[in-house]
Amino acid sequence: MIKNLVFSLLCLLSLAAQARVISDNQGWMNLNAFVSLPWEWQFYLEVQPRLIDQRHYLGAALYRLAMGRTVAPGLSLWLGYGFIEYSHPQESYEDRPFVQLMHTHAWDKLKLTNRTRWEGRFLQYPTPPSSRLRHLARVQWRMTMSLPIAVVAWDEWFWNSNSIKNGPQEGFDQNRAFVGVGWLFGEAEKNIIEVGYMNQYVNGVVDRRNHVLAGQLTVRF
Repeated sequence: MIKNLVFSLLCLLSLAAQARVISDNQGWMNLNAFVSLPWEWQFYLEVQPRLIDQRHYLGAALYRLAMGRTVAPGLSLWLGYGFIEYSHPQESYEDRPFVQLMHTHAWDKLKLTNRTRWEGRFLQYPTPPSSRLRHLARVQWRMTMSLPIAVVAWDEWFWNSNSIKNGPQEGFDQNRAFVGVGWLFGEAEKNIIEVGYMNQYVNGVVDRRNHVLAGQLTVRF
């Protein structure tokens, strides 16, 4: 009798936990450009439209630019600004200044990238600003030197540093995990087109899990 009751309670708790997670199929496209400048400086530009609600609506468009400088082999320091324009389900916007540290190390077939970013969040509605820490670890493995094809995988976690009323809450914010394939092209094959699947889990009053068809184009000048 007690075992049956415990089993029933566990089933109910499991169903309740699953019911609090909302899922959606989305489509994200990242367009990235790195421009090399004199004295080890770089300029970065990013445009990122996001389709939501089963990829029927443009939910948001993100625009980001930054200036960076190489401070050691493979290590660069960046200062930038992002603007997010939300279109659906309601119109709003957000300003995101940020600083970041990025390190890249490459071997013959393997390329590892770590990026740590601290960003401020200034939402449209009257509320105090918030900030969060995010870290991305990325692996790019070229399967064979005879073909410009690579397997790409990365994981990025987000951590809110403070809580604001009706806004972000301190602690774990979200995680994004991606796996896909990339096609290398251009001079020294330094450009890449990536296509794959990204799983985004967002922590909140009602948690969200988004299944994202993700594409990315990165070019370097």
